[in-house]
Amino acid sequence: MARYRICVVGRFNRDNACDGQTIKTIEVVEELVKKYGEKNVRQTCYAKIRDNKPKLLMALLGSFATSEVVMVAANSTGVGNLLKVCTLINKIFRRKLYFMLVGAALHEEIDQNPAALPILKQCKGILLETETLKKALIDRGLDNLYIIPNFKKLRRFTLDEQPTEFSKPYKLIYMSRIVGLKGVTEMIRELKRINENEVKFTLDMYGLIWPDYAEEFEALRADFPDYIKYHGICDAWKTTEVIHDYFLQLFPTKCPTEGQPASIIDSFFAGTPVLSGRWNSCHDMLREGETGISFPLEDFDAFREKLEYCYDHPEEVMAMREHCVREAELFMPEKVIEDLAKILDGEK
Repeated sequence: MARYRICVVGRFNRDNACDGQTIKTIEVVEELVKKYGEKNVRQTCYAKIRDNKPKLLMALLGSFATSEVVMVAANSTGVGNLLKVCTLINKIFRRKLYFMLVGAALHEEIDQNPAALPILKQCKGILLETETLKKALIDRGLDNLYIIPNFKKLRRFTLDEQPTEFSKPYKLIYMSRIVGLKGVTEMIRELKRINENEVKFTLDMYGLIWPDYAEEFEALRADFPDYIKYHGICDAWKTTEVIHDYFLQLFPTKCPTEGQPASIIDSFFAGTPVLSGRWNSCHDMLREGETGISFPLEDFDAFREKLEYCYDHPEEVMAMREHCVREAELFMPEKVIEDLAKILDGEK
């Protein structure tokens, strides 16, 4: 007899929640506990034991043996290892197995690794963040697909709490992983170009410095002008208190397979518009000219031009704050978890 209604297999290190995958998994479990009660929800953290195969196998066997529903939360690379093991174990226990995807690169994983497709078809449901990815997966033969938006439990600033004006130089913020794929190097380069003759913008940066980018970032940091500062890591659940005071958040990603980035959700809750690289699913999340402004991926001349336009038209940026506040409603935990619960309970 199963002891738990639901088991979530994922990464739960709250003390080091610096990436979207960990943050999302923690948020999902906390909301499921609110919905079903702590005694009905089991957590299996694979991150600390993934290199110890016997220990990981025993943990997964225990998860399936004691739970009616098992939900694996991972990115697309998890299909070929973690999810594959779970589908094999489920041949014994025959539980309702769901895969909650973090990010939006699953179609690429299928293209590069065709063996991923039969693994995914063994899941009762695959939970995705964007319609763009859903269409791509339907084209590859999957039909057990559900849209569950990303969400975060944050302080939500109301329209009445929004700043009514900003003084020059305008304050920009970057709050995401410090890594080359996010366009950090180019962002700093273009800001220096804009400020060459006059300091139009300042930039405050927050985020975990990725190990393989640390050397390059430290070299950049050694040459930071006074208007660029790195402030370390912001508590993932206190981001809006920081972002709220800024004119604009920068998200110059070069990654086409972003899903629904948590840093943009942070901006919606804070009421701060975003200038973003146009990843594949960008317009599943950002409304152009209302909640943000986008530029073609890796076109940093366009990034600079858009940023200079914002400087010359601050009233347009300020008008976006109202749309951001309203857009945050789509990412409220209560709304998203109700839809998730209907799927896990077999009502959808």
